[in-house]
Amino acid sequence: EPQRVNSPFFKKTFEWIRLSPFSQRNVQDVVLKPMRSLGVKFKEADEIVARIHRETGGIPLLVQYYCLSLTSALDTIDKRIIDPDILEDIPKRPGFRNHVVGPFRQSINTEDRLPIYALLLTRSSEWDTRSFTREDMASALRDIGVAAHLVDLDQGCDRLALAGILTREDGEYRFLMPILPSILREDNLDYLVSEAKREIGL
Repeated sequence: EPQRVNSPFFKKTFEWIRLSPFSQRNVQDVVLKPMRSLGVKFKEADEIVARIHRETGGIPLLVQYYCLSLTSALDTIDKRIIDPDILEDIPKRPGFRNHVVGPFRQSINTEDRLPIYALLLTRSSEWDTRSFTREDMASALRDIGVAAHLVDLDQGCDRLALAGILTREDGEYRFLMPILPSILREDNLDYLVSEAKREIGL
């Protein structure tokens, strides 16, 4: 709806407010203060906060999921101390995967998902945390046999940024959620690419 010109829903009913990811300091406040008020202690608190911030990209919904997971973890142990080891299985939980991958698959159209799949399929995991350009995405598409026009990628990247998948910095892009590409890599990327190509008639 925000992408539609003169959308009656957003333009006339609501004021559009762009929410930003939490800073690491925000994550620290959201994670540590409420838990400490409940008598929970943290072992290596700085490492826990840094890791949650890194894995969630500071996205409030995912930070909240980590907090809920930490709370539920306390129910299964006899101590009220949280250490970094408790974080290990959170990204592997189906609920977390649904929070991360669900919006990507359900809200992003196939034409915009395909460059992401192509990038992950044809580039190493080192690309998951580095910045890349539209030209890099066009090159990845060519590697899978798809011609890409930079104008189309411009619009696609804008939509991906609006949806919170990518963030733009100095004309380059990176994944807003650093954990998204690693989760997508666990799926069959060859199949995802072939299905996306089929859906758009390639």
